[in-house]
Amino acid sequence: MLPQKSECVAVVLAIILSFFGLWEVGHMYAGKFGRGVLLLVAGLIFTGLFWVSLLLTVILIGYVGLIMFAGWLWQAYDAYNTVKRYNQVALQTGRAPW
Repeated sequence: MLPQKSECVAVVLAIILSFFGLWEVGHMYAGKFGRGVLLLVAGLIFTGLFWVSLLLTVILIGYVGLIMFAGWLWQAYDAYNTVKRYNQVALQTGRAPW
């Protein structure tokens, strides 16, 4: 008689190691090596794509946020200078400059 395998161990292995792309471990534990190899390849591909897309998203959001912050500062500075020019012309001529 073969020794029993724990369903809990299979699930814990599958959940924890699949986070790193190792989808096959639970199946290998159960002795399904063919399915395990297929899942290993699929897991590495999809997990790799996930982490690359996550990294690119963080980088792009970081750049967009930086550009947005720079634009926010620039528009405030430009508004300050525009009002300053307005006031200078209005004081000298008594009219709006534009």
